[in-house]
Amino acid sequence: MVTLQSQATSLKKSSLYTIGLSLLMATANAVQANAVQVNTNTAQAKSGNTAQAKRGIIDVDCSGTYLKVDGKDYLVCKPGQLKKHDNRVVDARFTKVSRCPPVGTPVCQLYHANSGSININSWKLSTSASSADLLQGSWKITRMKVNVGKNASSFEELNLDGRNLTLSFNAGRVTGKVCNAIWSNYTIKGLISSNGSMPYVKTAGFSSTKMVCQDQLLNEVETGLKAGFKAGYQVVSINEGVGYYLQGKSSTLKIERQQ
Repeated sequence: MVTLQSQATSLKKSSLYTIGLSLLMATANAVQANAVQVNTNTAQAKSGNTAQAKRGIIDVDCSGTYLKVDGKDYLVCKPGQLKKHDNRVVDARFTKVSRCPPVGTPVCQLYHANSGSININSWKLSTSASSADLLQGSWKITRMKVNVGKNASSFEELNLDGRNLTLSFNAGRVTGKVCNAIWSNYTIKGLISSNGSMPYVKTAGFSSTKMVCQDQLLNEVETGLKAGFKAGYQVVSINEGVGYYLQGKSSTLKIERQQ
């Protein structure tokens, strides 16, 4: 009887020990798996090696295919069909990598400065893929400087506080309202590229109504716009699709998209 009780007690202790050991091992495995995931996430965060969704411009030259994002050029590893879309705007998901695998003998000696290499996970042409769509929509002029002298540094900023000055670009035609109504045909040439060139907008046949403006400020704005569009503005992105500077020899504008 005593022997049976001893065996039962021993078996009970053994079962509890086994259960306890299993629970301990399961907990240890969970902690280890969590630690591995945390370390992986930390390493990815430090290296920037996480998939990012960005809008950018494809820039292709003899040295490779690049995605221009936020003012930086990234070399695209294995670009595939992307290299057929030079100067097009794309929405892409990509992962930064340490370097692209070698692809054989370089086809040219051009050095294209870049901020690293990326793998493209997925991409599609943006709805703003053509340069003609760069300024499509309605904009408010929030800042303006006009050249009041004969040299490029003689700019004076106009006080536009409380003014509702607008421009609308649609299908090759720009319209606006300052004091007079203004309108013109326009074209946009080029996109930002690695050699530092910028897209520019230029008008042809700029016209306006002929109302006499009592407000001297509005006269200055209209004169600056007419001269600026006639000579051409360089388009400089502040926030892709939301805000731009239009920089010209006679005037510079800051425009923000109207909601």
